[in-house]
Amino acid sequence: MADRDLPDELIERIREHLDLKTRMHVAQFRAVSQSWRSSIPSFNPLEPPPQDHPLDLLPSTFAIFFPLSDFPYTIQRSIIYHIAPYPPPHHKDERKRGWLMRMDTNQKLLPPLSWRDSGLEKPKRVMMNSVDFGVLEVAKPYLLVSMYDNDKYHKLAVSLYFEFFPAVMLVTCGAIFLGKLSCQGSIELTRVNPDDNPSCRNIRNAEKYDDVIFYRGKFCVVSKSGKAAAMDSSFKWEVIASPVSTSMLWKKKFLVESLGELLLVERHGSTYVASCCSEEDMLRKEIKFKVYKLDAYRKQWVEMEGSDLDGRILCVGEDCCFSVSSRDFPGCQGNFVYFSYEVWRAKTIFSKIGVFHLDDGSASPLEAGAKIFLPPP
Repeated sequence: MADRDLPDELIERIREHLDLKTRMHVAQFRAVSQSWRSSIPSFNPLEPPPQDHPLDLLPSTFAIFFPLSDFPYTIQRSIIYHIAPYPPPHHKDERKRGWLMRMDTNQKLLPPLSWRDSGLEKPKRVMMNSVDFGVLEVAKPYLLVSMYDNDKYHKLAVSLYFEFFPAVMLVTCGAIFLGKLSCQGSIELTRVNPDDNPSCRNIRNAEKYDDVIFYRGKFCVVSKSGKAAAMDSSFKWEVIASPVSTSMLWKKKFLVESLGELLLVERHGSTYVASCCSEEDMLRKEIKFKVYKLDAYRKQWVEMEGSDLDGRILCVGEDCCFSVSSRDFPGCQGNFVYFSYEVWRAKTIFSKIGVFHLDDGSASPLEAGAKIFLPPP
C-alpha cells in the first residue's frame, strides 16, 4: 500500500492539517489506501445537486392559482436518484446493483412511486456519503400541491427550456391546464384543449385526458383513448398519435420517456386494494399492462412485446413515470413494469409496489429480494 513506508507520526501530521470541511481534501486523503480511508470519517451526508431549474429557485411562498380551487397551490419537487456503491479496490469490474431512492428538498425519504407518505411510521432521513457511492439523478417529479391540504395534489409537467418556453402543464379530471410564467413571476393556470385547433377537427371533441409529459421541447398529452397531441413553444397543438382503444373502463394511460423514445403505458385494473379484498387476488386477476411505442412518422402507437424493451424497466407511479435499464442493476431482470398501488388496512393507506412481467402477463407484489428501491433506514 502507499502508506507502508510512512511512519505513523507523519501520517498523523498529514491528517491534522486536513480541512475536514472540504469534500475534495477528505476524498483525496481517503483514496490513498484502505487504512487511510478508515482513519477519518467520511464527508457530510448526501446532498441534492445544485438547483438548476428556475422553478426550484422560487420562494416557498410562491403560489399558483388553480381555477378548480378557491385555495392557492404551490409547486413542490422531489428527486429520484440511482445510488450504487463503488466496487471494492482491485475489483473494478465487480458492479453492485445499488438502489433507486426518492427524496424531497428536505432530504425526507418518500415512497418511490407515490407522493403519499401514508404507511411510513415517521419522516425518514437518509444518511449517505457520496464519496462511497456513485449518485445519478434519474428523474425530478414536480407536483402542484394545495397549500392547505397536502392530500390535494396534481402531477405537473415542467418545461425544460424555461428561458424561451416558460410554461407548466397538468392534466386533472380529464382536462388540460396550461400555466405561463408572467413578467412578475406569477403563474395562473388556464384550461386548454387540443381539439380547439383546426388541425384536430377529425378528433371528436369529448376527449378526456390522462397524462402529460415534456418531451423533446414539447408538452405531450394523452387521452383515455390513447390519442396524443403535442404543444410547442408557440403554444400550438398538433396530433401526434391516433387512439389505440375505444373501451376506457378501468384503464389509465401514462406517458414515459425511455431511451429517447416516447412510450405509452396502459394500465388495466384498480389502483387500490380494499380492506375486504385479498392483495394477491387483486394483482393476479385485475392488473394488466400494455406498452406502446410512438411511431412519429405514421402518427400511431405500436404495441410492444416484453422482448422489445431490451431489458428496460418501466416505473409507473401516481405522480412520476420513468425508465431505467436492468444493465445498471446487475442481477435484476428487465422487461417488466414497476407500478404503485394502495392497500387500505385499519383506516390507514399503505403505498406499495407491484411488478408486472410483460413476458408472461403476470403481476405480483414486489418481493424483498427483488427490491431496487432503497428501503427506509
